[in-house]
Amino acid sequence: MSPLRLGAMHLPPAEAGLVRALVLLLCNDVTSELRWIFVTEAPFDALIVDKSAQNVLLIAAAPRVLYLAGADHPPDQNVLARPLRADLLRDWLSSAQAALRLISPASLPTPVPLQQVDANVITATMGATRFKLKKWPPLETLQGDRARIRMATLLGKRALTLNELVNLSREIEKNCTSFLQALQQLQLLETSKFPTELAAAASPNQPSSEQPGNSPSVVQRTQDKRWSLVRSIRSRLGLN
Repeated sequence: MSPLRLGAMHLPPAEAGLVRALVLLLCNDVTSELRWIFVTEAPFDALIVDKSAQNVLLIAAAPRVLYLAGADHPPDQNVLARPLRADLLRDWLSSAQAALRLISPASLPTPVPLQQVDANVITATMGATRFKLKKWPPLETLQGDRARIRMATLLGKRALTLNELVNLSREIEKNCTSFLQALQQLQLLETSKFPTELAAAASPNQPSSEQPGNSPSVVQRTQDKRWSLVRSIRSRLGLN
């Protein structure tokens, strides 16, 4: 199980250092099931920020955000009062870890080794290709856009097909395709071929209705159930 990435933004240096130290102590306890590392660069699975710095861009920068506020702030599941307590941080990290593991795509076929591709491959073989970020896009590419930051975060975690990106990001196909093309022009993408027997099920152009006389494939039914579950979990967790 790969570790989750926790960052800190808009915190005093001493407080960011405290967060780093607490994460190190909590996650290296032999009795702990926490799997977090403290990082200073995106992509982030979670962020800890000052409550006064709350804005849409920060919320979009990570799937989970914890805010630190004054002692008089009312209790909230994503707000902790200062000074930061190790036990409360541990509980929040445990909850965030469980939520993030639940919304991760499950049982996806293992991709073949990643290779860089030409720009034209995106439009020519979109349905049968997985894409993954090699490094975080520049700010001018993200444009401060919440949807682009979300897509970049997803692509930074693992290789995804266009259809998987559409479902997980909840963006329309046109926006996902445009973002992939922009990333490819900057040579920020790696790719792996999607198994041919699943390519039709993964294609975003797959017909939504059955052809007369044909039954939907087992693969398609499995895909539909999987993404329906993912969307349901994301909705319950407030991650839409």
